[in-house]
Amino acid sequence: MNKQEKENRKRPWLKQELFVITKDLNDFLSSNKTLTQKERRNLCIIQHTVLRRQKSDENNFASVHSTVWSNSMGSGYLKWINYLVALGFLKRGNPYSNQSTKDRGPFPKSCWIPGVTKHDPASKFSLIEFQKKDYPSTTISLN
Repeated sequence: MNKQEKENRKRPWLKQELFVITKDLNDFLSSNKTLTQKERRNLCIIQHTVLRRQKSDENNFASVHSTVWSNSMGSGYLKWINYLVALGFLKRGNPYSNQSTKDRGPFPKSCWIPGVTKHDPASKFSLIEFQKKDYPSTTISLN
């Protein structure tokens, strides 16, 4: 074992990812036994990212560019976004065309978590943990 491996063994938090998700999504993930840990992680990444980027105005929109999704989940990210939309855990803005952005390239589509604001109490959320190597997870309540 080299020096870096020894140091990393002393710091287990380097091997974990923590995501804040809604209790509703956590309940769904707990009851759904068909999803793999990697698929569960992808759903958590989406909701965590949207929650983190939501604006504090009354609309609660979050603009997340596709490169954020593809960097964290690969090219199949849209499948998981659409899955959360179909389940009702995520809403997306309607597609539209903006002539002025054609010169600047693509722009992010807004999305939000229905029924959630930045000012909601912690009891409405759960903290879920994934290990970076093999993705075993544990759930921690934020009560």
